[in-house]
Amino acid sequence: MPCPKSDNPFAPMTVYGRKEATVFTGFCGYHDKTVFQPIEDGMFDKSIQHIFLYTYRCFAIEYHKKIILK
Repeated sequence: MPCPKSDNPFAPMTVYGRKEATVFTGFCGYHDKTVFQPIEDGMFDKSIQHIFLYTYRCFAIEYHKKIILK
């Protein structure tokens, strides 16, 4: 996980567990589940929909980080 839990760059590294390092709070639980359900509940099948959803989620995470840092 490249983003530390602390603002201190000299803080000791923390071990992150599953469902902790990738938690993104930019969407409410309902929309996160309904929008990303095809990639959360199924195997990656290389479809246009799956590729779009993974790309959209990456964009949303980075955009959310940018908004938070302003």
